[in-house]
Amino acid sequence: MLCEATPLAAEVCETLFFGLYTALFGFSTYLILYTRPPSRMQMVILTTTSVMYLVSTAHWATNTAVIIDFVRDPSADPNWYKTSGEQLVVMYIPAINYILSDAIVVWRAWVISEAGRNVFLFVPPLIFMVGTFVSTCVSAAFTLRSRVTGSARDDDVGYYLGLAVWALTILTNIWATTLIAIRAWKHRRFVESMLGKGAIHSRAEAALLMLIESGVLYVFIWVAYETTYFVSYNTSLIFDAAIVQIVGIYPTLIVVIVSLHASSADVISRLECSEHRASRSSPVFARRDQTPALAISISPDTDSDSVLDDLSRHLEARKPMQVIDIV
Repeated sequence: MLCEATPLAAEVCETLFFGLYTALFGFSTYLILYTRPPSRMQMVILTTTSVMYLVSTAHWATNTAVIIDFVRDPSADPNWYKTSGEQLVVMYIPAINYILSDAIVVWRAWVISEAGRNVFLFVPPLIFMVGTFVSTCVSAAFTLRSRVTGSARDDDVGYYLGLAVWALTILTNIWATTLIAIRAWKHRRFVESMLGKGAIHSRAEAALLMLIESGVLYVFIWVAYETTYFVSYNTSLIFDAAIVQIVGIYPTLIVVIVSLHASSADVISRLECSEHRASRSSPVFARRDQTPALAISISPDTDSDSVLDDLSRHLEARKPMQVIDIV
């Protein structure tokens, strides 16, 4: 049964997340446009996040209008939707954000995970995203038809396809976050092979860890959201309002993390790609009876990113390396 306080609670919750999203979107736009000349890909990302923000704004504005009508007429039945148009905006327009959010997450995993050598790893998330799009369209068709015909069966089909959309989104994000975690593990192994166990962490590694942690938190929120549909109807309605803003916040946060760590993230790809090329053409470590090609001394205060830059340039030159001294 719908509690009369639920619509107002949902509106307050969504408004708080919408305010946070607005601040984060403004910051990410500033980072893309004003910190350095934007690349073509950055402009594509900016366009995508802008579309997502507009969708979230439309969702918040529609819910706000419905709540205002309810507050003006408390005796009315506290429904979320007054018209089919409002129902479409609240229920199905957010699917645009689901798909675009998944696309940004998968794109980031593609860039970080050296996808050129692991193309097949990205077939499953692409299938999941296509499934999300198809399930959304079919669910909307059945739901709208049920409003015209009054068919309970059509309404049930639309409902279960809606659950499938959320499940596919969860699978997409689990897959992408796992790929990023594997990349971070490989990067850490490489750093330790060069600098020894317990080597200092780079900013690039910190960026990867932030991406992993935010990805895990995002998946947990989605699982909690879908669980509420089987546990508490009123709680699920509050989640319904907030999740649209959360879905926009997550990829925008990724854009901010990547923008703030852009130079370090570039070191990751350059470093391990160089390692791969160097391993084919020359030994990474030369025997001690050979002339040392590179010696690095590291103290506890050494900037790990400068060390990784030196290693990257050295490996790109395809020169043998003999010794790394850790002080």
